[in-house]
Amino acid sequence: MAQSQEGYLGIAKQVASGTYVTPAKYLYANSIDINPDDSLIITDSEIGGGRDIVAAYSGTLKYSGSVEFNLRPEAVGYFILGAMGSSASSGIGAGYGHTFKFAGTVPPLSIEEKVGSNLEVFGYTDVKVNSFRIECAAGEVAKGSVGLIAINETSGKTAQAATFETAPVFTFAGGKVTLEGTDISVKNVSFEIKNNIVDDDFRIGSKFLGQLQERRRELTAAIDVVPTNSNIYKKATYGSAGATVASGLQQTYSGALHLSFESADGVYIPSTTTKYTMDIDIPTAVFKFAPLTLSGDDLIVETLDLLPVKGTQDIATITLRNSTASY
Repeated sequence: MAQSQEGYLGIAKQVASGTYVTPAKYLYANSIDINPDDSLIITDSEIGGGRDIVAAYSGTLKYSGSVEFNLRPEAVGYFILGAMGSSASSGIGAGYGHTFKFAGTVPPLSIEEKVGSNLEVFGYTDVKVNSFRIECAAGEVAKGSVGLIAINETSGKTAQAATFETAPVFTFAGGKVTLEGTDISVKNVSFEIKNNIVDDDFRIGSKFLGQLQERRRELTAAIDVVPTNSNIYKKATYGSAGATVASGLQQTYSGALHLSFESADGVYIPSTTTKYTMDIDIPTAVFKFAPLTLSGDDLIVETLDLLPVKGTQDIATITLRNSTASY
C-alpha cells in the first residue's frame, strides 16, 4: 500500500518557458494537491437527437492546486521568488542573504511530484505561483501555503534521490510583529500575496493554456492583537488615535508593518554564528478593520486587517538568511 510520506516535492526555477528543469530543492510538505482541471464539451440539445447525451469531446486542460508546508528557510525561497518575481543574493560569512522584491512578471517554475514510493512521478512545466501565504499562531509552528497553476504535465519522470533541507521549522517563539515601529503582543499573524493570474487563456488549435498572465496583485495582512487601549480601533475607524467620531472627509490611516522569524538560540546556518531568519517589511499598510468584540469571559482579542499599498518604497520586501547561494 502506497503511503503519502514516501513521496516528495521538488522545485526549480526555469531558465526559459517550456523547458523543464530538474529540482534544485526539495520541500517537506504537509499536503500536495496538484491535479488536472479539464473539461468535456457536450453539445446543446438537438431536435431529433433524443433525450440522451450521445457524445462528449475533449475540452481544455490545465493543472492547478495547492501545497501546504511547515515554514523552513531554504526551499521556500523558490516559492517566494515565484510569488514576487526578483531576488538579489549576497554572502554573509559562510551563509547567504536574499532580498526578494516584486517585479512586473513572475518567473516560471518546474515542479516535480513523486506520488508514494512507486505510483508515479509527475513533472510540471511552466508553473506560476498564483498565491503565497504564511501564518503563525501562538503555541504553533509557522505555516506556509501556495496556490499553483501549470501549463503542462509529464508523467513517468525518473525519480530523483531527494535531499531535503535540514534547516529548522520557524515557530511562534522566534516570531516578532512590529507595528509602526513598536513591538506588539499578538495571538496570530498572517500575510498573503495574490497574483490573480489569468487561468482561462485558451486558444483555438490547442487544449492547453496559451500563457499565464499576471493581473494586478493584491497583498493582505492580519494580526490578532491583545489590546491595551483603543488606539488601533480609532485609527482604523476614525482615521486617527485622537479622534472620537468618524468624518465623511477623513483620510485612511496607515503604518509600517514588520514580521520576522528566527531560528532558536544556538541553531545557526552551518559554519556560521548567524541564525536562519525571515523578515517581511511592509512600509505602508492601511488599517482596514479592527473590531472590538466581546464574548463571555474570553480574553479580548482585536483582529486588525491591513491592506499594503505602494508608496515611494517597494510595497513589500522579504529577506531570507540561509545556506542557499542563490535562487
